[in-house]
Order: sequence, then structure tokens, then C-alpha cells
Amino acid sequence: MFIRELQVDGYGALHGVKLSFETPVTIIYGRNEAGKSTLLRFVRSMLYGFPTRKDPVERGEPVAGGRHGGRMILSVSPEAEWVLERYAERGSGLIVRDESGSDRPMPQQEWERLALGGVSERLFRQLFAVTLDELHEIRSLQGEEIGNYLYHAGMAGARH
Repeated sequence: MFIRELQVDGYGALHGVKLSFETPVTIIYGRNEAGKSTLLRFVRSMLYGFPTRKDPVERGEPVAGGRHGGRMILSVSPEAEWVLERYAERGSGLIVRDESGSDRPMPQQEWERLALGGVSERLFRQLFAVTLDELHEIRSLQGEEIGNYLYHAGMAGARH
């Protein structure tokens, strides 16, 4: 499964943004303040839910307008796509539209098991969506320490 398209209605400084991806692995780069970290937080919020108002940076309240949330189009196989829709006012509940076109609300735990292979938000943060802070932390490790770090991150974050 990979993200084929992101549609940001409103998240932080992003409003009405639509990005398409053609490969399973994508590197986002750009100048400072271009919105890279905001986009990463949007993806995390879409996959795992919107944080509470106690964490305003991670929550990403729209400052440029738009409805707080958006859609992700996921390529789940060469023949099938799912549309994930999530908005903060729904209490971070998500709706998944499958290849048949059926919309169904889905509990977070079922979503993580079904679509994310049981990958928790913590594991996602540690291994799949790396920010500059995490790179600095990994850079300070040497030799086998890197392997141990990744192994323990996976053991701590994975659900069975």
C-alpha cells in the first residue's frame, strides 16, 4: 500500500493543497518554512487521528482556512484504491471508501490492523516518517547501536 494522493482541506498553513505521488517511496524536500513538517503532521493525523487541543502544533488547526482535515487516496493493489477521509470535528473518526465505492466508518484499532499492519503511531514516528530531530538522534549512534535502536523501536512500537 502507498499514498497515491493527498488532499488537504485545511491543516496548519496548508489549505486546498493536492499532491500526487507515483511511487511507494517519496522524499519531500524544500526550503525552510515550505510546509514539509506540516505535511508530515497532516499525514500522521490522517493515519492516526488528530491530537487534542492540548498539543496545538501537532493538531494543525487551519490558519489559512478550510475544513480541518482532508483525504488520502491509497493504492492498496494494482487494481484497488481506498479513500481515507478524516476531519477533526468528527472526533478524529475516519471513513474509508473501498474499491466498491462503499463508505464505512472504521474504528482506529481496526484501521491500524487492516491497513497499517498493526504499526502504531509511535513506530511510524520512529521508523517511517523521519524528521530532522530523529535524524540527529540516529546520527549520534555508531555501528551496532543503530541496529539496536531500530530493533528496539520496532519491538516497542509494534502491536501483535
